[in-house]
Amino acid sequence: MEGAQDARIDHYQTLADAAMFNRVATNKSRINPKSDLFDADKVRKSINQKQVDPEVKKQKHAKAMAALKNWKP
Repeated sequence: MEGAQDARIDHYQTLADAAMFNRVATNKSRINPKSDLFDADKVRKSINQKQVDPEVKKQKHAKAMAALKNWKP
């Protein structure tokens, strides 16, 4: 699964590099590839992040408890 995601990220990175090359080739204005185009490193970090934010855990727990409040077997 991770291999397929990495391949897709690499494909987007290649497309972003091509877009940057075309942009610089057509008009010589400054371009910041990290903010203007796809940032593959940021996406890899977000995919590889295994921890869930504790605030999100609290919200999901509260939502589940509210759903179970009216449940009767």
